[in-house]
Amino acid sequence: MEIRELTQNSFIKIGFLDAYKALVYHWLPATIDMFEEEYQQNMRLVLKHFTEENGEYVVVDTLQSQFAVGVEMQEWLQHNVIIPAIEKGLKKVLIITSNNTVTRISYEQVFEHEISRTFETLYFQELTTALDFVAHHYQQIHKS
Repeated sequence: MEIRELTQNSFIKIGFLDAYKALVYHWLPATIDMFEEEYQQNMRLVLKHFTEENGEYVVVDTLQSQFAVGVEMQEWLQHNVIIPAIEKGLKKVLIITSNNTVTRISYEQVFEHEISRTFETLYFQELTTALDFVAHHYQQIHKS
């Protein structure tokens, strides 16, 4: 599976898996120094690419993330990224969980919110397993 790179900065790498309409983004180790404003800028970038590419799935790799999404930021994320993504056709979010307990719990809290019940959120330990799931699911729902 080839992921086409869309953009990268010191905090995030964003790509798209064209065959399965999946936006894939990886948080990078430099997130340890990321401020909330930078998180917001990067999440706006994720939404922009999801929308431009007509995505259906989002794969979030948090394995290297050191940024915990606080309660206020979780609310911002719901209203400024997740709701617009749902309106643009978001079907599933697949999260590669971080080994950092605080980071992992903060992501789980984001997707436990009532708004997130309109799509399915799945958790994985490895990126390859999540991508295999996307491929299988996409093929199942797009059978001719």
